[in-house]
Amino acid sequence: MKHKYTKVDFNKDIKILNNLINDHVKHGGSLNVQDTITTEGKYRNFSVISINGKELQKKVGKYKIRKNTNSNPIDAAHKAAVSLVRKNEKNMLENKKKTKLSIIETTRGSNKKIYGPYEIIIKQLSSKEYNNKKKNFEKKIKSFKVKPTNFKPKNYNVSVKPIIIE
Repeated sequence: MKHKYTKVDFNKDIKILNNLINDHVKHGGSLNVQDTITTEGKYRNFSVISINGKELQKKVGKYKIRKNTNSNPIDAAHKAAVSLVRKNEKNMLENKKKTKLSIIETTRGSNKKIYGPYEIIIKQLSSKEYNNKKKNFEKKIKSFKVKPTNFKPKNYNVSVKPIIIE
């Protein structure tokens, strides 16, 4: 026999809903409400706060790394370095000065720890290394459904090394 949805059931559901709404308002949605739709909690977020020891007026960029993998802040620093080199490619490649950057964790609920400084290392590729990179890139493109137009690999590699302060 099927159970009919009665007025008593309705009132019970209304009470539960009101409690959920009140908890959400009181605690900013952090308690008793399971947020299964958002990706909150899966990632750690980082931003650049200083370049070459000079504090930036505001945080730059938002670089995500996964929480439950072997990722650590140096991976976020690498993403930031690649982004920085791409935006300032001409200056960074001409300037052989070593660039340093520091990042801060901006994940909600973290203690906003500062990581770094990290040294950005730009390695110019020889023609042989570049040709190998280009061949690998062309092999990879074959598997794409939509082929990129006018895109070729860069003739440099970017890496990041932590600076040890003693």
